[in-house]
Amino acid sequence: MTNAYLRLGEMLLERGLLTRRRLNAALRQQQSSGGRLGEILVSKRFLTQQTLTEILAAQYGYAVADLEVQTPEPEALAMLDGAEALRHGVLPLRLRSSELECALADPLDLPMTDALAQRANMPVRVFLAAPDQLNAAIRTAYGFGRSETKARRRMKIDAQEDRAALLAALHEPEPPSMTISRLFPRERRSA
Repeated sequence: MTNAYLRLGEMLLERGLLTRRRLNAALRQQQSSGGRLGEILVSKRFLTQQTLTEILAAQYGYAVADLEVQTPEPEALAMLDGAEALRHGVLPLRLRSSELECALADPLDLPMTDALAQRANMPVRVFLAAPDQLNAAIRTAYGFGRSETKARRRMKIDAQEDRAALLAALHEPEPPSMTISRLFPRERRSA
């Protein structure tokens, strides 16, 4: 039997990555509450996200993207807005003459790959990546971490300016440390 026809649970058992008992427990939870088997296995800590990604890649015939090593090309990133990339869990990696290479966490997200293929006007080659690694790579590639830090700094400066304006508007006396600094600048204090 080829991997394309093996179910996820069968693949995990065949490779010795899961016991029958744990698989049955996850299947019972899936029957009672719904959800995807792989996500249940990860939430119960029976598998890591990376192991699940590798098994899904084998099951669907995709390669696994190593996003700690691969750097997305700017031309590929331009194919998708950063907020959209985060929302859909997709990272454009490379734009080749005949295809767009993207990393996804969900091998069954065909609407997303179809939309990207239509936007790029070429086929999409899918690589799978673990969701946590993909999310971090998207944030890094689109610069979300840097802008969040800048926004926090700006908010802190704004808060300081607002406090100073409020003190002036209320005509409250300056705190003693500000008065001393204003009356005795550093140059005069050190002399």
